[in-house]
Amino acid sequence: MFTAGSEITFIAEGKDKQGNVIDYTNKLDRFRLFAAYNQEGSTLVYSEVTQKELVDVNGAKHVKWTLPFTKAGEYELFAAYDDKKVRCEVCKVQVKPDVFSFEKSNMEYLDPWMMYNVEWKVSEKIYEENQREQPSYTFVPRDKYSNRLTDPATFPQDLSTNLNVYIIDG
Repeated sequence: MFTAGSEITFIAEGKDKQGNVIDYTNKLDRFRLFAAYNQEGSTLVYSEVTQKELVDVNGAKHVKWTLPFTKAGEYELFAAYDDKKVRCEVCKVQVKPDVFSFEKSNMEYLDPWMMYNVEWKVSEKIYEENQREQPSYTFVPRDKYSNRLTDPATFPQDLSTNLNVYIIDG
């Protein structure tokens, strides 16, 4: 498992059917790598990784991709050579959130009229006209990449916040 913000390097080392290493000099443009991100457990978001280079490994040229992963979640990688799928040894990468960041954390409130969560930054003023019920507030801890932290063990133990709510009538 990797932490958000990590750069992860992938190298395509080709071999023929007899196990001989293939040199990919002048074949860089024939390789493609796609990363699929599992967003909120339901939708795969695909993107092609376009930055690649040739590197020397034991005297043969191989294709190298270096990817910065800032969004926490599970990624699946798909490599292709001449648009044919290439066997992958490490096809899935799990990225966990980085450490707590107070600056990126936020409050959410449940709007009693709309019944959905609304993100609220500390500097914003909330005004609900004719509001009879107070909204429910939740502190949402996040890392510096805005990934939501879900493991209480990663929260600062000395964190305390004060929230003053003023109901303005009329």
